[in-house]
Amino acid sequence: LKNLPDHGAGDDAVLGVIGLAANNRHLAAERAAAVLGRAPAVGARVGVMIEAFLRRKGGASVLAKALGDAELNGEAAGLALDYLGRVGERDEDLLSALRPSSSETALTKRLMSEDREQLLADIKEKGRPGRGQRLFRNETLACDACHGLAGAGPRLGPDLATIGSSAPLNYLLESVLEPNKLIKQGFQTVTVITKGGTVHTGILKSETEGQIRVLDRTSGEVVTIARSRIQQRVKAPSLMPPGLIDRLQSRQQVLDLMNYLHRLGRPGEYETTTAPVLREWELARVEQAAGDVEPGELGEGVSWRSTFATIKGELPRWLYAPEGGPTVVAQSSIEIGEPARMKLGVNGTAGIAAMRVGGRSVPVKGEQTVSLEAGRHTVRLVIDVERRGDRPIRVTAAKVGK
Repeated sequence: LKNLPDHGAGDDAVLGVIGLAANNRHLAAERAAAVLGRAPAVGARVGVMIEAFLRRKGGASVLAKALGDAELNGEAAGLALDYLGRVGERDEDLLSALRPSSSETALTKRLMSEDREQLLADIKEKGRPGRGQRLFRNETLACDACHGLAGAGPRLGPDLATIGSSAPLNYLLESVLEPNKLIKQGFQTVTVITKGGTVHTGILKSETEGQIRVLDRTSGEVVTIARSRIQQRVKAPSLMPPGLIDRLQSRQQVLDLMNYLHRLGRPGEYETTTAPVLREWELARVEQAAGDVEPGELGEGVSWRSTFATIKGELPRWLYAPEGGPTVVAQSSIEIGEPARMKLGVNGTAGIAAMRVGGRSVPVKGEQTVSLEAGRHTVRLVIDVERRGDRPIRVTAAKVGK
């Protein structure tokens, strides 16, 4: 394990750091700094490596010191910062060690100093919600790593489906500029350190005399911790990091994002649909032509990523195929408690090369009825990205009888 991180910056290097972190944090931190000093071949696995330190008591501080003494690759450090932003890590020493020396919170400071009424007016009049919606899903901001819509997506932060209609715009703006000033009831953050040295930071879901339950920020799962195992418990700051909008490139982007949030749940383009749409999806990009893909035989080598539909229940092309085609396989699921006939609807069949429901192929139709047994059933579409064009994907499923 000690030698693995000395060669390259790929999977072996990351595995070596993770293995060392459990037993020798200081050496593991030195190796992690070496990995982040090379070209970012680790890619998304940077987060897995850093998580190994965040899980251990004092791990963030040890890693921060090692990184502060090292020369880091700019792109690799950026990937690490993106990960820390997604999980809401607030250790300032660690964040500072990864930021470029010239990094400043200029955008936040500028907006805080502006006339608030004028800023609110500019958001309403000059903000472009379509662009704001895409910024909400942008990996740099990673808003969708914590906030879901209409019951779909993560639950580390409040569901934002109706936030625009239920909260004043000034409240939304303050929540983004000063995350710790306004924390919604039910989303208080805690850090729990067990006697074994494991750290859990997340949303406090419930507690009894014998245990507490925490929605862990890194795994997204609820962790039950017996009080007898707890060494320390402290109130933690909001998972939304301060200076979040400093990742944006301009004031206009702030106006766009805030306008989108302000419109969520209001009548019009961004109100929640009442149609029975499928909202939670898994997506896989496939190099084969869509006509050559057998949806029931994708194999184990396919890499899936999770996402959720827009407020209208759609998967726009920029969301389901950000890297282009040629082919994307999209799958969701239907869960029913008893045998039923389900009416499935697809908003147009152009570019849909194949459909599979409940383990069997079905015709590609805009509307059809299928009979399903009780349980969970996968709905899978094979999409020819170019033939589909700019038309989004929208699938509905409604029970029509037994």
